[in-house]
Amino acid sequence: AYPHTLEVDKKGIVWYTDAGAEVYALDPATNAVTQYDLPRADQAVGGGRGESRGRTPYGISISPTDGTVWYTKLNGNRIGRIDPSVEGGNVTEWEPPFRGPRRLHVAPNGMVWVPGFGSGVLGMFNPETEEWTVHDLPDSMNQIPYALNINPKTGDVWICGTGNDTMIRYTPETDTMTEFRMPSRVTYTREVEFDKDGSVWVCNSNYPVRHTERGKGSVIKIETTD
Repeated sequence: AYPHTLEVDKKGIVWYTDAGAEVYALDPATNAVTQYDLPRADQAVGGGRGESRGRTPYGISISPTDGTVWYTKLNGNRIGRIDPSVEGGNVTEWEPPFRGPRRLHVAPNGMVWVPGFGSGVLGMFNPETEEWTVHDLPDSMNQIPYALNINPKTGDVWICGTGNDTMIRYTPETDTMTEFRMPSRVTYTREVEFDKDGSVWVCNSNYPVRHTERGKGSVIKIETTD
């Protein structure tokens, strides 16, 4: 219906969310597709509180520690985990203590980092304890954080503020945030990636495009000195 976001695991299996349906796994060697049916609202940890109309499987990330597959339900207000090593996936979902989980990523230490699109926060979920740690972003009411990613070299979490044209670097070791202003207004950041030297790359787009300061989308590279 609406294939949305994908990740490839160490075995070469392509995992993707369908924002109008479920989560799927495609084996390129055989073209076989496996569908993973996601829990209903009353089956999620948290008793189904907060689920709105439509579930919208959205972001997806594969844990580098154990190969489990993590995803978000944007409108369903959930994060979930699929264990490919178990028949049927052993799918489990949790309700975050904020609104609008969107493009999540799993850190090298197994911690699951989630942007709170509807709450202006950065959330961290510990799968072992099933506990959340939530950090308010600067100017949180105007942030609308859409996406984040973890720098594989430093462990810093980079999260975007789509509502106030910023990128924020959160350093877990020191519990500090550094805000970087974007070079133009209405830079709606969609994705965050890193190159070999640790620089941050983001893509920006907004519709209609006439709302943006430069009248077009952009790809922006952020270089830091520390």
